[in-house]
Amino acid sequence: MAEFFGSVPEIFKIWASQLLLFLGKLAPRGGWRLVRLAARSSVDLQSIPTIIDGLAIPIFLDLRDPSCIPYYLTGNSGGNRKIRKVLPEIVRAGDVYFDIGANFGTVAAAVLPNLGDQGSMVVVEANPSVARNLGRTFHSMEQVTVCASAVSETEGELAFYVSEKSALSSLHENPAHVKIVVPSTSIDTLVNRFGAPNVLKVDVEGAEETVFRSARQLLGSARCPIIFFEALSDGELAASIDLIRALHGGAGKFYHVAHGGRLVFLDHPKVSSDYVYVPDNFSERVVSLLPAR
Repeated sequence: MAEFFGSVPEIFKIWASQLLLFLGKLAPRGGWRLVRLAARSSVDLQSIPTIIDGLAIPIFLDLRDPSCIPYYLTGNSGGNRKIRKVLPEIVRAGDVYFDIGANFGTVAAAVLPNLGDQGSMVVVEANPSVARNLGRTFHSMEQVTVCASAVSETEGELAFYVSEKSALSSLHENPAHVKIVVPSTSIDTLVNRFGAPNVLKVDVEGAEETVFRSARQLLGSARCPIIFFEALSDGELAASIDLIRALHGGAGKFYHVAHGGRLVFLDHPKVSSDYVYVPDNFSERVVSLLPAR
């Protein structure tokens, strides 16, 4: 069918793509295949504003991307609901918020209303096509800066490995992914440009340690922020905990992100791959989110 699309007039491609979208919404199963086929035939569907449950602004999505299709079909996805619930409970008006590995921006959009007029946000995404859609999502918001860059200790350029499913793209070499070269900067450089964040969120598919090492000045100072981070295995979690403790050198606690916008202690059974480090100077922000002990 993809070959057929290449041989028909443009107007028929548009009609066919709209029909496929309609059928995709109706299909109880397999609708994502129809949506993805429609996106391959229509450039317009590679950057389409989509309403997502709980977000005040539409998110521009590329419907060729399997990561985006569940949001388009259902208005939601299970991928980051827990962190989208808890982060707005912690971010406050006037804060500086850094989102490293923002993907298509659902977490950033959930946080945005809490920043108020005086707050600001730096949204960083290494995948160039995803970053372009982020730019469209936040284009009219002066308090949001979108940076199309990887984050690491390396200033300049780095190899980046792009997955067909954008959420799986990473700095880690993967022969199944497409290698490209992207700009790279450090957290400490971003701090020098935009100010120190009160809250830092890092979701970079296993390259979290690289990001933390790029923040030696920030994490080693009294300005160390609350840090949300992903750990896909026990080994990644232990490595991130050890590195944050070594870099910060101050007092703070680690928690696991659970259901319903709650934080639980690390001995709680695992319910997500999201964790948070709370320096003691920010401990009052999470008191209401913690279970009694």
